[in-house]
Amino acid sequence: MALPKYISWPILILLVFLDASVTHITTKENTLLWRPLIEKFGVNILWVLAIVGLILFYLITKIGGWYVERVGRLPKGEEIVLTSLLIVFATYDTYKIFIRPSLDYLNPSNYYFIFPVLLLPVIIYSLWLEHHKHKKVIPSRKKRKK
Repeated sequence: MALPKYISWPILILLVFLDASVTHITTKENTLLWRPLIEKFGVNILWVLAIVGLILFYLITKIGGWYVERVGRLPKGEEIVLTSLLIVFATYDTYKIFIRPSLDYLNPSNYYFIFPVLLLPVIIYSLWLEHHKHKKVIPSRKKRKK
């Protein structure tokens, strides 16, 4: 149902630092949240922001995992939340590295249009989880022999 933590965390760490590296190489940050910090402290602040981002992901994973296990009644809630974060960040890095430079699709002036693109894979993953959950909960009924 979800990737194990020992696989998800290294991939997420790699993607976060890949994102920071691409931004560091281009020396251009389009995210409205980070841009003022980079303009004030310089592009090397990206490495600190990457670590801060990973700490935020850790907290989101812990709190979201607890919520998924308690309310959603799914086992391995942390792994589910971590897999969702991984899907979002992999989608974002794919957009940032391949789609935006080559096709100039969703250019920085329309930066908020990326949110539906990021959410679509997570929604598909969530629907798949729900389907998988109901498939396990509702056993198939076998016909009785008379």
